[in-house]
Amino acid sequence: MDSQNQHGSGSSLVVIQQPSLDSRQRLDYEREIQP
Repeated sequence: MDSQNQHGSGSSLVVIQQPSLDSRQRLDYEREIQP
């Protein structure tokens, strides 16, 4: 059961990091569209 607990924690970290990267890419995309 301990192994499962650790896995859940790791998944949470990845989920938090994903949106962060998306936000950064979105800013870059918006900047590229602007002249």
